[in-house]
Amino acid sequence: MVITLVLCCIIPATAQSFDVQFQEQLLSVRLKKISKKSGATILSDQKTIGDTRVPALTATNLTVEKALERSLVSTSFTWEKTAVNSYAVIKKTVDKPKPSGKGSLSGIVLDEKGVPIPGASVIVLGTTIGTTTDLDGKYLLSHMPSGSTTIQISFMSYETLQVKDVKIAVGKATPLDVVLKEASQHLSEVVVTATYGQASATGLYAKQKNMAALSDGVSADMIKKTSDNNVAQVLKRVSGVTIDNGKYVTVRGMSERYNNVQLNGASLPSTEPNRRNFAFDVIPSGLVDNVTINKTFTPDMPGEFTGGLVEVNTLAVPNEKFLNLGIGTGMNTISTGKDFYSNKRFGSDWFFGEIDKRKWYSGGDEAATAQNIINAGQKNTYGFGKYTGQPLQNYSITTGLPFNLGRSSLGLVAALTYRHEENTEEILEGNMITRDSIFKPSGKGSYRYKAATSIGAVLNAGWRMSGHSITWRNLFNNRFNHTNQQRYIHKYYEDYSLVELYSVPLVSSLWQTQLDGKLNLLGGKLIASWNASYNDITRTNPDDRMAQGSIVSESANQVSLIDWGWSTNYGNSFNVGSGHIMYSKLHETKKNIGANLEHPFIIQGNRQSIKIGYLGAFRKANFEQQYLKAMRNYNAPNQGDIGLPIDEYFASEHFGGNPLVYELSGMQGTKADYYEGGQDIHSTYLMGDFSFLKKLRLIGGLRMEKTDMHVTTEMLEKTIGGGMIDSTTVIKK
Repeated sequence: MVITLVLCCIIPATAQSFDVQFQEQLLSVRLKKISKKSGATILSDQKTIGDTRVPALTATNLTVEKALERSLVSTSFTWEKTAVNSYAVIKKTVDKPKPSGKGSLSGIVLDEKGVPIPGASVIVLGTTIGTTTDLDGKYLLSHMPSGSTTIQISFMSYETLQVKDVKIAVGKATPLDVVLKEASQHLSEVVVTATYGQASATGLYAKQKNMAALSDGVSADMIKKTSDNNVAQVLKRVSGVTIDNGKYVTVRGMSERYNNVQLNGASLPSTEPNRRNFAFDVIPSGLVDNVTINKTFTPDMPGEFTGGLVEVNTLAVPNEKFLNLGIGTGMNTISTGKDFYSNKRFGSDWFFGEIDKRKWYSGGDEAATAQNIINAGQKNTYGFGKYTGQPLQNYSITTGLPFNLGRSSLGLVAALTYRHEENTEEILEGNMITRDSIFKPSGKGSYRYKAATSIGAVLNAGWRMSGHSITWRNLFNNRFNHTNQQRYIHKYYEDYSLVELYSVPLVSSLWQTQLDGKLNLLGGKLIASWNASYNDITRTNPDDRMAQGSIVSESANQVSLIDWGWSTNYGNSFNVGSGHIMYSKLHETKKNIGANLEHPFIIQGNRQSIKIGYLGAFRKANFEQQYLKAMRNYNAPNQGDIGLPIDEYFASEHFGGNPLVYELSGMQGTKADYYEGGQDIHSTYLMGDFSFLKKLRLIGGLRMEKTDMHVTTEMLEKTIGGGMIDSTTVIKK
C-alpha cells in the first residue's frame, strides 16, 4: 500500500493537553486546528480526505491522540503515530461486515447525575461504524448490521463502557441510553462491561434523576406491553395519579383546576364546558411516544398548575423505515355475546358517531327555541332496545419513511387507528336514607352499558441536520361514547320505587397542528428553540335523554306496571332530575406561540445553563346548552297511560298539548343557556441550572405572566319578590 503524505501543519513543540470547542467543519480544517492547539505535526493526504466533514466537538484536557480519535470516529480514516509528537491520518483498512440486514441504534449518553455528555465517542467494536454525541448527549448509528454486537462508549475523564449483547433487528431502531462513571485520577484507563439490559435500566433512572422537576412517566415501550387503549388508562400506571370517571386526571389528590396538560409541548384547551379539565380518553395510546407528569414547578413551565403538568408526546420522526400493522380483539365476560341495551343506534356510531339524526336543536335564540320544542316532540328515541354485546375490535397501521439528503435528513410518520368496544357494568345495590337507594327487583338489575368508538390519525414530518431540526406534527382524534343506564331506585322519604332510563351520546373531536424547531448557534454556545400550534376541540351531546317512571306493584321486589307519568307530572319544568332531554355543544380553540434561548457551558467539568423564553397562549370558547322537559296537560283526559311502554307514552302524536308538551328548562326563560369567553396569556421567564462540586445542583429563576380573561353570558335571575329578570354578565380579569 502506497500512502502519499502531504504536510498540513508543522509546529515543532511538545504535545500537551488542551481544551477544544470545534463546530462542524471539514476534516482538513479540523486537523490544522488540532495541530495548532497541540503543537504536534499531523500529516495527511489532502486528495484522499477531500471534503470529508466531522461533527462538532467540545471537550477539556484533551491529548492530541484523543482529539484525533474523537474527530475521526465517524469517518473512514484513522491515525497512527509516526515519530515523537508526529502523527499521520490514513484510510482505515478494516473491512465492513457483510450483514444480511440493517438496523439502527440511538440513545443518549449521561453522567451519573443524569447530565448529557456532548462529544462522547460511540463505536461498534470491530467495525468502522461510529459517531459522537451532540450537544444534548444524543447519538444515532444508522445502517448497522443485524444481530448481536458490542458497543463501546468513551469520553475523556470517564470510564470507558462496553455494552455487550446489543441486539440489532432488521429495519428497527434499538434504543440504548447509557451512563458513564467519572474515572479516578489515580488510575489508568478503565473499561467497564455491562449487558444491554443493565445499561438501559441505568440510563432510564439517570434521565429521570436529571429532570429539573420532580416527575414520573411512561414510555412507548411500556405502553405497548399493556392493554391500555387511551392515555387515561396509561396514566393510571403512574404513581400519585388518580383517574376520575375513566378520563380525568387528579395528581397528588389535587382536582382538575390545579392541573394542566400539554400535547407535544403545546397547552391544550378544556374538553369540559363548566370546569377546567381535559378528557384523556380522546387520545389513543397507539399514537403516543411517551407521557410525562411533572409534579413540581420550574420557571420554564406554565404557571397554570400546582398539582401536575401532564405532557403527552406523539410519534416523532423515524430513524429507519418501518411499517406496523395491528389487529386485536378481546372480550368481556359480562358483555360480549350477552344482552346489551341501548336506545336507538345508528350505523355511523361505529365510525365518527351520529349527530344529525339525533339532533333536535336548531339554534339558541327565541325563534329557534320555539322550533326546538316542535322538533323535540317529533323525535322519539325513548326506550331501550336489546342488542348483542360485540367483542373488542382494534386495528392500526403505522408507517415511517426516512429520506437521506446528504448532510441532512427528512422523515415522515403516518398512523391510523380504529377501536370499538362495548362493556357492561353492574350497579350494585345500596341502601341509604339521605340519598336514593339502589335495589334489585326479582330477575332484574341496575346496569350501565357503554359503547365507544375511537378513530385517530397522526401525520408528522421532520427535517434535521447536525444541530438543527424542524418538525411539523398533526394529530386528529374522534371519539364517540354512548352510555345507556338503567337503574331501580327507592326514595326513602317519599317512599317511592322508580325505574330510570338514561341515555348519553357524546362526540368529542380533537385536532392539533404544530410547527417547532431547534437551532444550534455559535458552535453550540446558544441553543434556540421555537414552536407554534393551533388546537381545536369540539364536544357535542346531541340528545341527552332521561326519564323516570314509578313502579306500580304489590312488592318492592316485583315490577308489574310502570307509570312514566312520574317524569312529566313531578315538580315543574325546571326540575330536570325526573326527566329531560338536553343538547349541548362546546367548541374551544387555543393558539400557542413560544421561543426559548439557552446558553449551555461547562465549569470545572460541570454542565451549566442559562435559559430565557416567551410563551403566548390565546384561548377562545363557545358553549350552548338547552334543556327541555316534557310536561303533561292536566286538562287533557287520562286515557289509561299507566302501564304504557315508554316509547308509546312519549309517542310523537302525544305532543303538542295532547296531552304532552315540551317546556323550556335550564337557567334562561326564553332561549338556550350559553357563554362565550376568551383568555390571553403572555409569559416570560429567566432560569438558571447550575451544578457545583459534582453533588450540588441549583435550579432557580423567575417567571412573569399577564392574563386577560373575559366571559359573556346571559342567565335568568330571581328577584327578591320571586319574579324573574334577564341579566347579561360580562366578566373581565
